[in-house]
Amino acid sequence: MKGHGVREAQATGRTQTAGTVQYAGSGKESNRFEPAEFPDAAEVMEVAKSYEDSKGEDFTFEITEHIGVLKTNASGWSKEFNVVSWNGNPGKFDIREWSEDHKKMSKGITLTDREAKMLHGWIGKQRLHAESE
Repeated sequence: MKGHGVREAQATGRTQTAGTVQYAGSGKESNRFEPAEFPDAAEVMEVAKSYEDSKGEDFTFEITEHIGVLKTNASGWSKEFNVVSWNGNPGKFDIREWSEDHKKMSKGITLTDREAKMLHGWIGKQRLHAESE
């Protein structure tokens, strides 16, 4: 399912049109981190650089796998767990709210395979802990 539609996010200055998002300058300075501060910091720095390079440019998205709906609210928007390809890159796990026609989206979170496995492990431990009480 390819994305399209129009959406404006005043706080970030983003406008999404026809599956693309245009970034307008927010006037905020970005935080800078040294690669040694985080595990996989080189990857984080690469993504941050890519983001900075793409400001003012469009990005595309495609839901490549629909995994499930976590909830649907009265207005028809649903919080979904999907695999989404951003800018033609390999898909990542993605949790966010979508309009019924998938033309509009909220802010959300994307997870690499590694991050999803870590989260799965943490949730599993928490669930076991909760079940033992």
